[in-house]
Amino acid sequence: MFYMKGLIFSLLLLSLQAYSYPFTNTDINVDLDADINPFIWEDPYWDYPNFYGNSALNWQSGKWDFSRLHFWDNSEFNFIGGATNANVASYRDSIINVDGGNIEFAAFTRDTSSLNINSGNVRHAHAFGNSSITYRGGHIDVGITLSDASILNVIGSNLDYNLIGRDDHFGRDIYSLTGVLENGEAFETQLKLTDGFSGEIKLLQPVSVQEPKSVLLLILAFMGFWLFRFSNLKLINNEELPN
Repeated sequence: MFYMKGLIFSLLLLSLQAYSYPFTNTDINVDLDADINPFIWEDPYWDYPNFYGNSALNWQSGKWDFSRLHFWDNSEFNFIGGATNANVASYRDSIINVDGGNIEFAAFTRDTSSLNINSGNVRHAHAFGNSSITYRGGHIDVGITLSDASILNVIGSNLDYNLIGRDDHFGRDIYSLTGVLENGEAFETQLKLTDGFSGEIKLLQPVSVQEPKSVLLLILAFMGFWLFRFSNLKLINNEELPN
């Protein structure tokens, strides 16, 4: 009976894997203005796509339903607009860029991958392993969770986080994360650090570009220095001339 249960479980896993459609070295650009599923499968919720090996999905508009949407091995998901309720995740040096739209469930980053939230809305962001989350704009509903040796970069001003509670059920400390993001938008969300977290939290100021006025002053100072040197040399030469 035990072996029979194991066989049934293995067959079940194989059947689920069969519904996970892979893409390799594939670029897909989606620009929809209606609720249309561009991947025509019988059951779009469980027939979810995996993107492997330097693939890219650029999503600009429209909504579709998947149980998950995963990116592997240097693949990239550019989420510009639209919406999805999928569990979006990046693995093994892949990137998720959120520049608009609404990720209604969660965005995960694992291994050495990265999640960049620049605009739009993400319900929950979670980093595992040695991955990173960079937050510079947009809205995060539930919060950010960090596990293992992951890194959080928050770019803005007046940034701060303070302990507000403990979740013993999931084993994590809960902080309030507040400030003004790089785009000037004030925000407040939760930061959750799971037990054993050994990563970093970096509260960074935006990199300021040197003003043209400063560059002009440097150029004028440089020219003034050499004009002064030239005039002194000319004066010395004139003094050495015989009457």
